[in-house]
Amino acid sequence: MDGLLITAPTVPAPVTAAPPAVPAAVPAALEEADVVAALRLKAAAVIDAELARLRARIRLDPGVCAQVDSAAHQVVELLIRPACQRLLAQAGSPAGARQADALARLFALDTSERAGGQAVWSR
Repeated sequence: MDGLLITAPTVPAPVTAAPPAVPAAVPAALEEADVVAALRLKAAAVIDAELARLRARIRLDPGVCAQVDSAAHQVVELLIRPACQRLLAQAGSPAGARQADALARLFALDTSERAGGQAVWSR
């Protein structure tokens, strides 16, 4: 073992400084993200309910059913995407707060049902 030098790992010093302050715009941005997540959750629930009604009336091949499901989700995503992108682009601003409030009221959204911070309805 000549020439092999083994050293003890260095342990970083404990952090004693306070964490950086959170900018005031961050909670507002989280609220806008919650509205987007709630809108996507509600859209997915409506699509799933309508597709369940369709499957109850019409017997579809599982492959066809999967294609109809995918097409319905894609169409709704294309319809709501511009509003979601505008809202997230304006997050933290007074315009973003107004738009988030308008969307929440228009679609009767419950922003407390965010899917555990995960992206929702990404098909």
